[in-house]
Amino acid sequence: TPAWVRTVGSLVLVLLIVVSCATMPQAETAVRQASTQVHAAPSPVKPPLDSKAYYHFLRGYEAEMNQETERAIQEYTLALRGDPASVFLKARLAVLYFSVGEMTRAVELSEQLSQADVRDGQVLVLMAGIYAKSGQSEKALAMYDKAITADPSQSEPYFSKGVLLVNLKRLEEAEQAFEQGVEKAKDSPVGYYYLGRIEVEAKHTDRAVKHFEQAIRINPAFEPAYTALGSLYEMQQDRTRAAEVYRKYLQDVNPHSKEVRHHLIRLYLQDKAYRSALEELET
Repeated sequence: TPAWVRTVGSLVLVLLIVVSCATMPQAETAVRQASTQVHAAPSPVKPPLDSKAYYHFLRGYEAEMNQETERAIQEYTLALRGDPASVFLKARLAVLYFSVGEMTRAVELSEQLSQADVRDGQVLVLMAGIYAKSGQSEKALAMYDKAITADPSQSEPYFSKGVLLVNLKRLEEAEQAFEQGVEKAKDSPVGYYYLGRIEVEAKHTDRAVKHFEQAIRINPAFEPAYTALGSLYEMQQDRTRAAEVYRKYLQDVNPHSKEVRHHLIRLYLQDKAYRSALEELET
């Protein structure tokens, strides 16, 4: 599996958390394209040692894998009674409570994990995402920094931190975070994509184009980079090049993308190329 796929998989939960307040219109698309899985399998932290707790943990794990969220919460809660110090169980419960919108419970568990001096990078990133969703941005940033300290070789905390900083309009800090993440994962299109978005915000269009093109070179099927590049050309009133980008994606990558085809149809309508627009609509 390419490293960028592993990176994106770990980022999905945090990206979905912060995307609700995203200021960049392509952020949701990036997440949607990156992965369709919100819940990764539990990280390899030691399961509970108490026999009854372990029994309920196994039942909870089975329920979670079957996407039976309510039953998983019940079983993990029972397991936690037998092993109240388990970081593993608290982390899984925090994920599940977040998934059903019970943010108060998710934050409570994050606070408990914070007091337990957690050093697992995945758990720290999870906690940061929950804090971000609950509006506690500084706590979230502190958790990302702890995750980076726990394992400086991983790119996920840098990218997740960068997304949050973008939403806070702290673009210089966000750019630094993404650049550091790219250094750890040079084969990830996500970092270059967001660097491009930041350059768009800063009106450095030439550099934005280079970043989007780099994301496409790394992963020719990464749709957000195509739509971002096409939109950038549209901003520059270069509808010819924008249409070329959209057509390339539809012809070479995914002819079933309605979003990209809608972009192309809109361009044709702006140019009064009604026959071409009608052909795309019929497609």
